[in-house]
Amino acid sequence: NMTRLLLLPLPLLLAALSGHLVAIAGETVTFATTVTPPATPFLVVTWSVTDVHGTLKNIITSTSVNETMQEYRDRITLFRHTGSLELRNVSLRDAGDFTVTVIPAGGAQQRGNCKLDVHAPVSRVEVKTNATEMFEFSGPVHLSCSSTGTSPSFRWLNGSSEVTESERVQITGGGSKLTVLNVTRYDLGPFRCHVFNLISNGTSGPVVLSVHFGPENMNLTSSPSQENYDEGSDVSLICSVASGPPPQLRWFRNGDLLSHAGSELKLLNIHFHQSGNYSCQAFNDKTMRNVTSDLIEFTVSKAAVLYRRSTAEISNVVIAASSTDVEELSGSVRLSCSSAGSFPTFVWRNGSAELAAGDGVHIDGKGAVVTILNVSRYDEGPYTCHVFNNFSNATSRPLKLSISCESGNVFGSNISLSCSAACRPSARFEWFLNGESLSRTGPNLNLVNVLENQSGNYSCRAVNIKTAKSQMTKPSVFFPALPECDCWAAIGVAAAIAVGCCILSVILIGLIVYGLRRRKR
Repeated sequence: NMTRLLLLPLPLLLAALSGHLVAIAGETVTFATTVTPPATPFLVVTWSVTDVHGTLKNIITSTSVNETMQEYRDRITLFRHTGSLELRNVSLRDAGDFTVTVIPAGGAQQRGNCKLDVHAPVSRVEVKTNATEMFEFSGPVHLSCSSTGTSPSFRWLNGSSEVTESERVQITGGGSKLTVLNVTRYDLGPFRCHVFNLISNGTSGPVVLSVHFGPENMNLTSSPSQENYDEGSDVSLICSVASGPPPQLRWFRNGDLLSHAGSELKLLNIHFHQSGNYSCQAFNDKTMRNVTSDLIEFTVSKAAVLYRRSTAEISNVVIAASSTDVEELSGSVRLSCSSAGSFPTFVWRNGSAELAAGDGVHIDGKGAVVTILNVSRYDEGPYTCHVFNNFSNATSRPLKLSISCESGNVFGSNISLSCSAACRPSARFEWFLNGESLSRTGPNLNLVNVLENQSGNYSCRAVNIKTAKSQMTKPSVFFPALPECDCWAAIGVAAAIAVGCCILSVILIGLIVYGLRRRKR
């Protein structure tokens, strides 16, 4: 432990003890004099203290014997030849005004005083908040700071800047409470609380707010910025938007959805068929709002290149399939595109949508070969292959797959539906089939040993029992019949609904069960 010394001037035998000593809890302090030990020992040395509550306690009286108060035994040492006192393992209750009284041999009694302040170091600094996620301008956020330690002072930080009171910012509770009114996107933090006293300091961990807003202020730019490009050029379209959290971005050409996602659309080695109107759409899944950019229109011109006579135009575009009759989920299908002509580039379409590599779709052979894995009923096509080079293009005839279902029977199967809502207090759930109320209540609806008359549209209604307001999902579960066989499926859909003062996300989730029966021919 650190020892703190207070040197007390004592000319002759003992002068007035004076000073102010600050100690840390757990340390050792020494009240020391500079007196030269007298030839004849002091007759009496007495130390006493008046604590912070005004109670006088006699610490020790030393004559021919020492009388020590119980709570100071084993914690003090009296240096009788100088009158100094050592106090060990100082605690908060030791604070007070200390007095030493000395009676020298053949002399008059003398007395001195010294004040001792004891402080506990700052520790366990923590910030609590009423919310970390909220919508912009939806209300205030309250942060409170707590710590251990004596006589704390508080300072709030937003990032590296100190937070001060303003029209929107209130600091109360002796500085320990921070209130930000009408929270905006600029109040994200990180917020920290710095606590300090005379002997130590500490800082809390960061608190980061998530403020939902937008999307707004959308801007779409092109680089290089021009209206006409030569074939073979590289063009970048950049979509910027203000949104919290960052939005989902989708790209469109001439109103058709492109497979690309992200804030930048790179068009490398562009061809004339990529001319058109481009736009970007942003969707915020917290505010449930979306916004679409203005259009950027550009034209791609065929490059003025003289081709050799040996360069052939694109023709005879044909699709070959490894199989056109496929059983659902039983394997993959390989589509190959061939054509006459030199330097071909291939573009595949499923219906009107451009086919891109991704989950379940592989494109290789320089784009001429497409492999569809785990073929399902949604992969029937029609598929077309568009082939082009720098001065010609052609498209194949459409190819459609015939997809059949596996055999089986839905009747006797079990289906589980679940409806959830985020609300305070918890919502009451009611279930409906084809608009008719069912006797079942609660978040789960279990259909055991399914019968044919249980086919139909299922929906769930969430009721706020405090406000008595409710909202029902759109009919979401159905059992459709497919062209080739009877296929039964429970499909889930989500809807956001406002009930009372809270936002409910009501999600109807069906455990998808296919009961498959081949039609009788």
